[in-house]
Amino acid sequence: MENQKKEQLRNIVRMYESEITTLISQKYSVDTKDLVVLINDESGIYLSKEEKDTLCTLVLNNENGYMYLVSAKYNEEENTLSDFRSDVIA
Repeated sequence: MENQKKEQLRNIVRMYESEITTLISQKYSVDTKDLVVLINDESGIYLSKEEKDTLCTLVLNNENGYMYLVSAKYNEEENTLSDFRSDVIA
């Protein structure tokens, strides 16, 4: 992915970081202070190849070692995320 596009995706995830960690905290009963959104990790943010207009973000729980995948609909024109979903992936 080109550097400019990657930086644009990082910026939008930064804008929604609180919503992302709150979603995981509420769904899995974990403390938001233990969650790290992998914004600067090369594989931490990407556009889904399977689902059109879907941005995926990896989140690590420093307390229990679990990795979560948060996906959201990405509106590139408005630079917004919506319809957040999450799953434990490791």
